[in-house]
Amino acid sequence: MKPVIRVSHQGKGNFGNEFFWYIFGKTYARRHGLELEVSPWMGNALFGTNDPAPGAEALACIYEKSEHGVDDTVIPHAPPFANVSFVGYFQYHTSYYAADREYIRSLFQPRPEIATLLDRGWMGLRERGGTAVALHLRRRDYGFLYHYRTPTKWYLDLLEQIWPGLDRPFLYIASDEIDAVIGDFARYAPVSATDLAPPLAAFDFYRDFYALQHADVVLIPNSTFSFAAAMLNRGLQASYRSFLPARRFVPFDPWNSKPLEQKWEAYVERYPLLPEIWKPMPAWKRWLKWIRFHFRKTMYDLGIFRADGRPSAARRAPLRPIHPAG
Repeated sequence: MKPVIRVSHQGKGNFGNEFFWYIFGKTYARRHGLELEVSPWMGNALFGTNDPAPGAEALACIYEKSEHGVDDTVIPHAPPFANVSFVGYFQYHTSYYAADREYIRSLFQPRPEIATLLDRGWMGLRERGGTAVALHLRRRDYGFLYHYRTPTKWYLDLLEQIWPGLDRPFLYIASDEIDAVIGDFARYAPVSATDLAPPLAAFDFYRDFYALQHADVVLIPNSTFSFAAAMLNRGLQASYRSFLPARRFVPFDPWNSKPLEQKWEAYVERYPLLPEIWKPMPAWKRWLKWIRFHFRKTMYDLGIFRADGRPSAARRAPLRPIHPAG
């Protein structure tokens, strides 16, 4: 019987986090000859994943820092672990995952009934032109910390630059507040999830993910949701992401970039005179969220709290010596 590993928070997050939890567990197990045990998560219904469920035995925990750069991570630089539960977000610089690019893409094939519905809808949208340009505007849960709201103007500025050079382009808008943003792009006669397919019940977000995964050109905010879609996109011709210090979009390679910019320069709170990136709320509430976030992050990194803020009963395994990056 193979040694096992688990990813402790699988099944408890939004899709962007779930994506990186799953690809970390699957690639780590594959690289080191281990078996991944997975709690029920949305991938079971969307992609037909059927990994073995976690056993009854409690496993010691190995922690990755919740925020990190490229070379200051823990797990990628340590000898292989087995019979442990990994705790972290594992949103590593994607060069870490690049060797398993096709394997990762194979993990996220939608179930046949979902694929048939969305493939048919996408083929219909493709009749509108030769180049599919997809934008992701995240609004509902964005507007504080490094989850800034990318201003509509930045999208419009880049579209004005690239649109004339594209072959019969058409525009798709992906957003959690589509009615509030789609009118800003009226001159491009955009389409949205409503034009792609009927709602998908509990997983309606997947319509937008599918479009971002199949577009030729994508413009995304500082979001793991649309970054993951770009990683899975086999036909991607150009990709741009918002870069707050420059107040514009910049090109990026989904397989050679950090999925989420977490440096101070990407924090909303650094730009009090840029109201369009903020979520409207009283100042006291905003700073309370700031304090709460960083307190929980510190406790999480120490293994005292789980990602949901509750006290952790997990046993921390002693870290082995870290090998130099190389």
